[in-house]
Amino acid sequence: MTRDEDTYLSADEIRRITRRTYAKAQCKMLSELGWPFQPDGEGRPLVLRAVHDERMGLKSTTKRRRPRLEGLSA
Repeated sequence: MTRDEDTYLSADEIRRITRRTYAKAQCKMLSELGWPFQPDGEGRPLVLRAVHDERMGLKSTTKRRRPRLEGLSA
């Protein structure tokens, strides 16, 4: 897997999410679904894999806060 494949969804994955083949229709569908994306130089949508993973419940991008226990050691 290349760095881009680690960072962005593949064209097949975007087709699967949007059920659209053409880039313009994919961008429109992603906008309607509320998925953030950035069009590349040819107008194809780039979707971060981290966004996909969070939306699909695979990974949370929010960090858990740990309790501060320093004051309890007395």
